[in-house]
Amino acid sequence: MHTHVPQAATVLVASRGDESLVKLYGRRAWHFPRLTNGTYLGHHPANSEAAIVHLETMRALGASHFVLPEPSRWWLDHYAELNHYLETRCRVLFRNDDICRIYSLLEGPRGATTVETDALGEVVAEFRARFDRDPMILDWDTGRDWAASWARSRSSRRRRLSKRSTTSITRSMSSRWRRATRHGWSRPRASRPPPS
Repeated sequence: MHTHVPQAATVLVASRGDESLVKLYGRRAWHFPRLTNGTYLGHHPANSEAAIVHLETMRALGASHFVLPEPSRWWLDHYAELNHYLETRCRVLFRNDDICRIYSLLEGPRGATTVETDALGEVVAEFRARFDRDPMILDWDTGRDWAASWARSRSSRRRRLSKRSTTSITRSMSSRWRRATRHGWSRPRASRPPPS
């Protein structure tokens, strides 16, 4: 534990109320799931959704790590969506199914930022196509700094749009003049001042 979890961490432990499992070498440890007074809830989550909501609530309250000891390993099969959530949203710091699994709730899996950026980019592109404007993105405490990445994305998009709109305006004007000359109209000529 001490090599994978910082001393100042708050750790959730799927403990089934076992007090010995929440004694983690000076680290603050909470039962999972737990009541507001910090004691074990008394039963397992009803389903994966309940487990994920409780996990996210505890993360919002300051939990930074989640430990799934070997006796609770069955959770990964029973709560399949929780398992998927942990594997796709949290970084696995330690995995030995004979001992435990330790997840960082504050870090995504390695390479996840690229996947997230691509996925968010697709959503933003679809939004822009539908509504012809940039979306408002609320980025509270994710540590991903989406604002900076989208600022870069927006400026490059503006350059592309500016170049595209200039090209399309030129084409549009040219086609209008071609149609006008077919009908016998001529381009207006700039008037020259009379010679003095």
